[in-house]
Amino acid sequence: MEKPETRQLNQEHNNDPSIAMRLFQLMEHFERWIMLLVNVILMVVITVALWRFAENTYQLLMQQGRGNTRYIDFQATFGMLLTLLIAVEFGKSIKAALEGRGLVVQAKIIVLIGIIALARKFLVFDAKAQDVNVILAYGAIALVLGVVYWLLGLLKDSNTDVI
Repeated sequence: MEKPETRQLNQEHNNDPSIAMRLFQLMEHFERWIMLLVNVILMVVITVALWRFAENTYQLLMQQGRGNTRYIDFQATFGMLLTLLIAVEFGKSIKAALEGRGLVVQAKIIVLIGIIALARKFLVFDAKAQDVNVILAYGAIALVLGVVYWLLGLLKDSNTDVI
């Protein structure tokens, strides 16, 4: 049979909140460093994407001057622009998480990324080559994302910024 003192020591050790809190704090610091690292990598990706978008826009303007632009060139340019916007919004979501902003703000940013990604998809795919069910599915997704974004806008979050 276990002595009462030993039982009390075991219970105190198992209920020691400082170990759990230290582990939790360590995990928070680890997540923070990972988010910072991803943010730095994302800045490099955004810079490269911006450079390529600028080059593509310049080439498009030069083609326009010669009168030989094609619809597909405009599609590619706008696809690049929306990809760049997706990366920027992704950076905003990381920043919101690092700043500890509310979950509503973070959720709105993620839904906004989905809306922009869907808009990009609409710009780059050929509707004539798609099945009508695929187009209806994309429309349903757009409607649902719009409703979710609107509903999130109705929620009041103590840390809500302009989004």
